[in-house]
Amino acid sequence: MTRKKLLILLGSVCLALMMVAMACAGPAPTTPAPTTPAPTTPAPSPTAEVYKWRFQSAAVAAMTEWQFGPLRDSLHEMSNGRIELELYATDVLVPDVELPDSLSEGVLDMAQSYACRHADILDVGNIAFGLAFTWASGDDCEVVGQLLGLDDLLAEAYAELGVKFINQELETEYYILSTKPIKTIEDLAKIKMRATASNAPWLADLGVAAMYIPAAELYTSLSRGIVDGVLYGGAVDYSDMGLFEIAKYVVKPSVLYPTKGEYIMCLDLWNSLPGDIQAIVTAACKVNSRWIYNEFQRREWICLADAVKNQGVTVTWLSAEDQAKVMNAAKVVWEEEAAKSPRAARGMEIVKDWLRTTGRL
Repeated sequence: MTRKKLLILLGSVCLALMMVAMACAGPAPTTPAPTTPAPTTPAPSPTAEVYKWRFQSAAVAAMTEWQFGPLRDSLHEMSNGRIELELYATDVLVPDVELPDSLSEGVLDMAQSYACRHADILDVGNIAFGLAFTWASGDDCEVVGQLLGLDDLLAEAYAELGVKFINQELETEYYILSTKPIKTIEDLAKIKMRATASNAPWLADLGVAAMYIPAAELYTSLSRGIVDGVLYGGAVDYSDMGLFEIAKYVVKPSVLYPTKGEYIMCLDLWNSLPGDIQAIVTAACKVNSRWIYNEFQRREWICLADAVKNQGVTVTWLSAEDQAKVMNAAKVVWEEEAAKSPRAARGMEIVKDWLRTTGRL
């Protein structure tokens, strides 16, 4: 093969190879423009648990709804429907005196009660409720309880019974209503009185025969003469319970203002709750407490004025001399309560320190 033919052959082969390469090759790769990743949708969470709780108050039916209906509604709203509270009045599900046991055993889930009604098992029960003439406003109760530590002592005592103390619950004035006129201590000594265990001792020192009667039985007890007077609350209580219909004599000054209960729950149930539900329950109870207190203050003036104007009720004030005798009798009870236990002594000292700070002792 000549040189010329060899060169032509090589050129043809090269040309053929170039054409095959061009035919097989794809388009040149391109660098894609940067893109933002599409957002991912999280998997739906399981259906949130709904808590259905039985709540028994220490109030009669006429008062349970207006006092604790707002609590029920707040818990439902704040939890986005996760908390449903069923309200029951005093003694409906269980006797009021059995509330701590019923909570610890899970018979009830939540309640409002008064520590003084369980003073046989709560060494600071009477002090926490309020002994005669120990405070005169809701501010006193919140300072002594929440800032100075009395609530902590009550919470400790309740926990020993398997009960969670959530928050204090402020209410109303606390004075005597009688079917007989009372102008002096001598008049007071002539009547039979319904009172709690925290007030019976100082009343006894003044010569008054006192006994405990459940709230639901007060109307019947007064109308039948089982007792002549009650120390239960203020004008709102006496009006809502119909007691002004049969008892026409109010005796002042108030023994205590305000009365103070507490919101409590089964401790095991409380410990099982997630943190957000615990926070919601605590916040709702605090708001409800102040709302009840303010509503009692507003209605106290209205109800008492109406009772005087339209129902023939008379308001009598004990003389300064008689008030001093009552105060001295009450102070004896303070010391008796303090002697119950070291915890009770600490609680009573907290109260007395505040009275000294405010110039009342």
